Amino acid sequence: MAEFGGVDLEQIELVAKQIGASPDAGTTPIDRFMRKVADLVEQRSEKGEAKGVSVFLRSAALRDDVKDRETTPLPLVANGQEAVSQKVLISNTVLSRAYSLGIVPDENIYEALEEAGLGNLPAFVVDWRDETPRATFYRSGVSDPEDVEQVYLSSHEITPDELKAVLDGFYEDRLRTPHRVSEGHGQKVWSNAALGWPAERPEEKIQGKLLTYLRGRIKPLDADPEVPNADGRLDISIYAKLLDANGQRIVKKIWVVELKALTDRTHDGAEVKHSTIKPALEKGLQQAISYRESVFANRAALCCYDMRKEPRLDEDVFAPIADRAKEKGVHLWRWHLLRSSEHGRKASALNEDATPA
Repeated sequence: MAEFGGVDLEQIELVAKQIGASPDAGTTPIDRFMRKVADLVEQRSEKGEAKGVSVFLRSAALRDDVKDRETTPLPLVANGQEAVSQKVLISNTVLSRAYSLGIVPDENIYEALEEAGLGNLPAFVVDWRDETPRATFYRSGVSDPEDVEQVYLSSHEITPDELKAVLDGFYEDRLRTPHRVSEGHGQKVWSNAALGWPAERPEEKIQGKLLTYLRGRIKPLDADPEVPNADGRLDISIYAKLLDANGQRIVKKIWVVELKALTDRTHDGAEVKHSTIKPALEKGLQQAISYRESVFANRAALCCYDMRKEPRLDEDVFAPIADRAKEKGVHLWRWHLLRSSEHGRKASALNEDATPA
């Protein structure tokens, strides 16, 4: 057994499992930025903000991007001590260096950012004019209005359509092709994508990537990757912080999400028989049902990441469990992971849906 400073590998693994992963482990700079801004919005909501709009720009070269511009330093913004409404802010990833720009966030804000040469910076736009703030994230900047996603900041019961939209975004940004996987950094879900070999324990790899993706997009999120309960370990739990009729703070479980990877090879290339898929789906469904009951959650979903070579229809894949899932109110969702960027380009060129409805 290899030793590291007098401690063997098994001891290190045991301690690592007990401590758990850091919330920022494997996170991309974009995900970290989104989480920081979402946390800041939560703080500022409690303190109170003026009606208006905030635009947070993430700069990877802050010194260059603020050079020769009209700016006001905001040294305390990361601590929630600076008002942010009616401002355009530019900062590094973790908001430890931030400036207010001399740009008014009015109805012409997008044009103003483009004219200032800032239209390609990732932009987190917060609208404070409603009772609860609303947010939109422009991953490629406001110059690309197609690369946009909704961010859920308020503590409400995330609907199936809302959660599915976030999970679709995760698939497109992090999993659809091996190139997307490498762009996301962190855990690798393929051992050899070209040969169709998944990583060892692929559900755990997907789970880790999904948690980091969710943290800045749904607030709040129970970010423990393995929540122990009487029935085993729950993959992901999403909850809301609410006030009861007496004004007391409560935590309400909203979703439990069970993840399954469907493969036709093991991580070292051995064939996985098709006959194992049905039992895996049945187990995943039962886990979603029992976990939802054990944590007293409202909704449950079984999310399947299909790593098999041949594309399939959802109705064919879920046929063995569809009736029981409908009876028990468990949502069944699936995404097909492509094995190369070339396959992704062909699917796009043919206007094929890699995740049939």
